[in-house]
Amino acid sequence: MSTNTTTAANAGSSSTSSSSMRSMTTTTSTTLTALVEWFQINGSGFVPSARYSHVSSTDAGRFWVFGGTDHLGVDKSDLWHYTLEVGWTLADAASGPAARWMHSAAAADGRFWVFGGYARSPASLFGDLWCFENEAWSKIEGTPSPSARFGHVSAMALTRFWVFGGNDFRISGLNDLWYFTPEVGWAQAFGPGDGSVWPSARQVAGVGADRDGGLWIFGGENAPFNQPFMSNDLWHFTLQAGWRLLDAGSGPSVRGGCSSAMDASGKFWVFGGFDYATILNDLWFFKEECR
Repeated sequence: MSTNTTTAANAGSSSTSSSSMRSMTTTTSTTLTALVEWFQINGSGFVPSARYSHVSSTDAGRFWVFGGTDHLGVDKSDLWHYTLEVGWTLADAASGPAARWMHSAAAADGRFWVFGGYARSPASLFGDLWCFENEAWSKIEGTPSPSARFGHVSAMALTRFWVFGGNDFRISGLNDLWYFTPEVGWAQAFGPGDGSVWPSARQVAGVGADRDGGLWIFGGENAPFNQPFMSNDLWHFTLQAGWRLLDAGSGPSVRGGCSSAMDASGKFWVFGGFDYATILNDLWFFKEECR
């Protein structure tokens, strides 16, 4: 096992003292030691209400938030964005997608995409695709398209909006892979070969996309959902090479509901989630050249 030590300090605040930093050690195939600092945004006044199982994405300096639900069972359909210069802005109150949670989203090139999800009242399972652009929602029609689902994951890789897996109330779950481009519409992705190398059906997995157009999937709650189990495998997909199993489980423990992202240097980050005994707060990253 090799050990890499990286020191990072926030350079954007000259008033930050060293005592306000927090030291964190994360052990994976490498050991990362970094000095980092959290900044809480003091949102007062006109801000989004409390919620969970919403979606968020960033694009062109805007942090987007859409939908979700709360502990009273009130599903939401409001769209917000936050910038450091302006703060929170209600981009749309309810003119677009119906209220929902456990949907997916991604943003790029001035467009914010939302697909699928579930609503409790009335009980609804969605398979619709929406795009927010130029301050207005548009519903994208067209077939074939992915079936209705929730608990799936999405990412934007180059110009493709990807959708993988999820749950449609069948115990077998879903592991199909689709992508949407404005020029072509929906296409189901199969990749080369006979499909024998393919992630199992799962929901609430981790997801990311790299700058070369590859899609990354980590862990999740695996089907069959009448006897679910967690996984911690890491997969990578490109249209040219298909699916590759990058890691069968040597890193983070099994989990679902984690958050994840790919950074500009090619590291795939995973934080938190849950297994059947613990709510987790560990932080990991994967980079192929580290192995």
